Amino acid sequence: AMPLKQEYDQIFNTIVDKDGNWRKKEELEPSDVLTSEYYKYHISENTKKVEHAFQRDGTKWQLIADFPAWDGGIEGIKGTSGRMMISDGIFAIDIETGKTRWAHKGRKIAQITVSVGDGSVFFAEKNVSAAQRQKTLIEKQKYIQKGNWEEFKIKLSPDEADIRIVHALDALTGQTKWKKVVDLSGCGDDQTASAYQNNVLLFFGSFGLHDKWRFPAGELKWHRVTAISAEDGELLWSRPLNYMVRPLLINDEVIVEPRKCDLYTGKIKTRIHPVTREKVPWEFYRPGHTCAATSANENCLFYRSYNAAYYDLKEDKGLSYYGAIRPGCWINMIPGNGLVLFPEASSGCTCSFPLRTSVVLKPEKNAEVEDWSLYISHGPMTPVQHFAINLGAPGDKKDGNGTIWFGYPRPDMTTGVKP
Repeated sequence: AMPLKQEYDQIFNTIVDKDGNWRKKEELEPSDVLTSEYYKYHISENTKKVEHAFQRDGTKWQLIADFPAWDGGIEGIKGTSGRMMISDGIFAIDIETGKTRWAHKGRKIAQITVSVGDGSVFFAEKNVSAAQRQKTLIEKQKYIQKGNWEEFKIKLSPDEADIRIVHALDALTGQTKWKKVVDLSGCGDDQTASAYQNNVLLFFGSFGLHDKWRFPAGELKWHRVTAISAEDGELLWSRPLNYMVRPLLINDEVIVEPRKCDLYTGKIKTRIHPVTREKVPWEFYRPGHTCAATSANENCLFYRSYNAAYYDLKEDKGLSYYGAIRPGCWINMIPGNGLVLFPEASSGCTCSFPLRTSVVLKPEKNAEVEDWSLYISHGPMTPVQHFAINLGAPGDKKDGNGTIWFGYPRPDMTTGVKP
């Protein structure tokens, strides 16, 4: 067997010294500071208990491959690294014959940047020349002046900027339709992914959501989405949108949790606050813990908020729960053909839930089901223009006229409309 790249106890010994004391933050790398803070907060200040936790949850064991960091989205904008998952080519196979139809040779093609739409295959290649890098950064200044590129307070140096060549190939022949050098800095670094919708190609961070508390702390504001035209690669817009988890595309909107924006402009969508009647950002913030991404169809969002949860986009009436069971750690709430397929994906996790089973959900009419929810809208609650209170109700409810009736008394909580 090949020798390990590091000792079995290396991570623990990095954050705890030989006398069993926590090492100071100044002595640690940023990723090790995150590990140290996590175990202090979630386990104990007692390093002996932490050592037992390391053994129990498998932290002492390391992957053989040098995969991208799990927590890449919370370490701050830093550009790509040698850990990005890449390939040196892309190809198409005829599904009827099994033969290769075409192959495109490249270099440093990030696998999760591959998207297909309207007869084209799109992907981003990291292999750029110094001249291409310089030209792209000059062009970006023009986009900034036009308002297409919204700047962020933290800027990478020219050498650190995440410059890539975006390709569009004909899906049937593999012939190049166009290619464009684009600055994707802030779109996820090693986790940069892409998606296609309505002739728009988006690049964003394919992040999970294990450290939700970093959002209210303001540590995710650098998370950017960049949109280019699928016709010719021209930049449409690029904005830091402060999202928590991998975005979703639904019709002409992009869900950038906890908000949504316009697909063609990147502008945040708004709605009317039910109490103040002021215009506020639309949002669906999840109160409970999760480490998973969100799935959706055009009518609903499906996700974990400690338990399984869903948000009715058409009614926009708040968060609804399906309790006592939890989704898995990535995507396993799958909407399709009018059902939500919910295969068991939690039994290997340390999260303890009473029901570990597969579930299929079907629609029910409101007249047959008590449809209570938790309506979430941040911002000031004054001046009050209209406040509908439902005394003794177990939750919030939206009536046929669009009025949100708030249950009262309300539980002590950190999200939602507070008492």
